[in-house]
Amino acid sequence: MTASIDNINTAASEGAPLTCLGAADAATEQTFREKCTVLKTGTGSYAGLLHIGGGGETLFVKCYLAKHSIARLAGKLALGRGYTARAAMRALAGRLRVPAERGLVRNRRSGNIYLFSEHLAGTDLAQLYRGGELAEPVLRPLLCLAGESLARMHEAGWVHGDFKWGNLLVEQVQPPRLALLDFDGAGRSRRAVRRGRDVARFIVNAEDYRVPEVLARVFLDAYAAARPMSAAQVLSQAAPALRKLRARHDRKYGLREVELFHGEF
Repeated sequence: MTASIDNINTAASEGAPLTCLGAADAATEQTFREKCTVLKTGTGSYAGLLHIGGGGETLFVKCYLAKHSIARLAGKLALGRGYTARAAMRALAGRLRVPAERGLVRNRRSGNIYLFSEHLAGTDLAQLYRGGELAEPVLRPLLCLAGESLARMHEAGWVHGDFKWGNLLVEQVQPPRLALLDFDGAGRSRRAVRRGRDVARFIVNAEDYRVPEVLARVFLDAYAAARPMSAAQVLSQAAPALRKLRARHDRKYGLREVELFHGEF
């Protein structure tokens, strides 16, 4: 039997597993997408907000499109980005601020995977910094939280895979909270090289935004203290990825004007 969009909304509003979406045909999947407020689209996914009727909560939904047979097979085996992202959110809950997972559904017809999670209200750190909305007394504790959060993630045996400023959400409460988003590239790993890449991604992003080194060091020192390691050890681990990421960014955007921690590794 084909699931209707009303049944899907009813299941969501009651907090039940969204099994209706698992049996939906292509038309119903498209209708579901149209009912979402789409925030971002990519070649293999889209993300948006699903507003549940009757005064219920708003959910964040990420749809991973099964565009080829390998993706469909991975879904059948409970593998791929959606399943990894769910595992990361579950593993990190209680250790650092992450959205609460609200369910995962694989459509048996298309192979598309839908991951639902708590919608956290706020603005990402990149947007706030580039917009000049963060005074230094506010930015410093946020950078400290970023370092501590990444350290806790690494200590839990996970790496993020895309630890950029745009994946750090500043929740507008007092004091401000920092939540980590987007676990598509996450994975279980304790390898120093993969942990170093997370650190490098954050540093290169800071260079892109011309962040003063004194502020970038707040992140570095907080991460090092929470591991615990020395800042020099952290930079040594991050050095190979830093060189690669800088070279890639320079080819794409031109030579950078800022190079942080020059001569320290």
